[in-house]
Amino acid sequence: MKSKGKRAQQRLKTRAAILDATESIMREEGYAAVSSRRIEEKAGLKSQLVHYHFGNMNKVFLALYRRSEELFFSRMLKVLASADPLKKLWDLSIATEESTLVLEFTAIATHRKEFRDELVRSADRARSLENAILAKAFGNRKSYNLKVNPNVFSFILQSVSRAVIMERGVGITKGHSEILEFIESILKNWKLESDDD
Repeated sequence: MKSKGKRAQQRLKTRAAILDATESIMREEGYAAVSSRRIEEKAGLKSQLVHYHFGNMNKVFLALYRRSEELFFSRMLKVLASADPLKKLWDLSIATEESTLVLEFTAIATHRKEFRDELVRSADRARSLENAILAKAFGNRKSYNLKVNPNVFSFILQSVSRAVIMERGVGITKGHSEILEFIESILKNWKLESDDD
């Protein structure tokens, strides 16, 4: 007979295997391909263990999201503590492997309210930490005087607009009014490069 400690350890190991398998399927095929049967097959587990350990798929997705969120915030704290926080923030922001999972979590949030609320809470927390990182990197400087290539500027506008629309779709709004105001001020103040420059 297994001791309580060994049972608890096995339970944690099984839950981790379920989350690992879920993450793997989401990265490879998208969240719509995830089912308890697929998870159990991928993890090499017996039937019904996903429901035994989590109850339903919403709880599996939430547990995976919280695990990913914990890892992300530990990375963000390292960025804040680094000597070059802006560069480290950029590196973290463009990490393709993380972006794939973020897109899948966003897709889940468009269809599951419980998950949407969790995503909004986490996004607000992330944005606050990003603001602290940027404050450290830039201090209190508020002015800018940059020339911007039209291709770069177009890409920035498209990226910001897509992000705002995508986030609004799942209820994330923190920082939106500020970014829209910032874009408006750029339109008035930044000079685009031209052939004459």
